[in-house]
Amino acid sequence: MLTRAVPVLRLAGIVGRQQARLMSAPAVDLKKIVVQQRITMNDLQVPSGSWQEANAKRQMKYNMYLIASAVFLATTYYLNNMANATYGHGMPSEELIAEAREKAKVPADAY
Repeated sequence: MLTRAVPVLRLAGIVGRQQARLMSAPAVDLKKIVVQQRITMNDLQVPSGSWQEANAKRQMKYNMYLIASAVFLATTYYLNNMANATYGHGMPSEELIAEAREKAKVPADAY
């Protein structure tokens, strides 16, 4: 059905026309865009207020983060120790060393 309709539509001028695909904005002179988007010193922010007050406020926020992280670290360490969740591989006790020597039949003064 479509193969019969395409030649008729081509003659009518509906299918045969190909238009340029615009993948971006319509063509505009680039010099005009550059002139419009030029940044000057007037576009920058003007500082207002005391820099010492702004710096003190920022440092107070950072100090609160530091204190909160230290408290969190101490709490985590305390709770891990209370729950006996960590196992440190320290030196074995003298009893375990003596048992190992007896099993291996090594004299006590060998080391």
